[in-house]
Amino acid sequence: MNKRSRRIITLCISALLLAGSYYLLKLAPGYLMYQEPPRKADCIIPLLGKEYIERKKEAYELISEGYSRVLLIPPRYRLVHVNDGNNRVPVPVKEELSELSILAYKEHPQYRWHENTHIELILAKQYMMAYGFTSAIVVSSPYHMRRVKLLSSYVFPEEQYTITCVPDRHARTASPWWSTREDFTWVTREYAKIAWLMIYYRFSELITFTSDLLSGLFGKR
Repeated sequence: MNKRSRRIITLCISALLLAGSYYLLKLAPGYLMYQEPPRKADCIIPLLGKEYIERKKEAYELISEGYSRVLLIPPRYRLVHVNDGNNRVPVPVKEELSELSILAYKEHPQYRWHENTHIELILAKQYMMAYGFTSAIVVSSPYHMRRVKLLSSYVFPEEQYTITCVPDRHARTASPWWSTREDFTWVTREYAKIAWLMIYYRFSELITFTSDLLSGLFGKR
């Protein structure tokens, strides 16, 4: 094969790789933007974050559409019942739940590496157990939903709980996603957090052992 032929083949392969990379980049948000059709549930849980106000608005819209009568926000110790007159009636949380918090969980070695969303869903499970709830709609932002679905499958046993993941319908996403700093940050951060989830969920004990060992070795110097 002469030099000219090798050059043509190299250019063709490079073009195919570039086209494939661009195609995968375009698909990147699609995997993250998981959603399920809403269905009736014992409670609706909007997750915290910068977009919390919008998520709570979506939760109340779902309540007004008849999917539930209860808004549950565990990290803020809030349980709100919406009656037939569409009045929002706060319900005092049970005493045994008053000491639960994201910070309290993070101080426990078992949850040392958990992301806030993971702990928030663990908190939600504790609340649901306390009130006898077995189903919930979890509301968050579109790019957040794949990780929420993965975490929900880890936290809530499928045979005991029915968890539906619904994104905020009013949230806007850019096309292409890398055209705005906000969307670029969202997408890249979510993939990084999913990768970290896969690591710490399976190897948290090893990570803790290694971290403590290194801290001990370097702490003595």
